[in-house]
Amino acid sequence: MLIYRDKILKVQIILGVHMEGPYFSVEYKGAQNDKYMKPAGIKELEEYLSIKDGLVKLFSISPHNLENLEAH
Repeated sequence: MLIYRDKILKVQIILGVHMEGPYFSVEYKGAQNDKYMKPAGIKELEEYLSIKDGLVKLFSISPHNLENLEAH
């Protein structure tokens, strides 16, 4: 059995991604540039979710911007 006392294994793991925008309300955008704001669409959200299975954990979406989302 090998014992590594003097070596520290450094592992970098991305636990998840928080998608902040561009689905904010222009009226409540904070410091975001409103030229990048757009309504959230289910197809686009599904594309982000499929990029890396399970990597995207959270989306920030304005409640004023939900008209294009349908229940699944």
